Amino acid sequence: MDFIRVLMFTILIGVIFSVIAFIIAKFEKKSRLPKYIPAILLFLIGAACVVKSRWFSEGLEELGYIVIAILVFVACATTLIITIAIDIYQKHHRGSL
Repeated sequence: MDFIRVLMFTILIGVIFSVIAFIIAKFEKKSRLPKYIPAILLFLIGAACVVKSRWFSEGLEELGYIVIAILVFVACATTLIITIAIDIYQKHHRGSL
């Protein structure tokens, strides 16, 4: 049961940030960089969790931050894949989304 809860939480984070990337892509048709901001933000959050768990935590607190970092990195990969798919779609359909 806990695995399903963690999986659903990861999917929820990925969907939320993918929708944000989709909305940014809808409004920023000429520039490609702004739609990558949610993936970059997730990567920075994951890196911060790893750093916090490695140098600033004690005991089982480290494990908690590592689990959060894994969840965020999976959501980052999902958002990055969706954003790349949006780029490919826009390239082949001349900016329509």
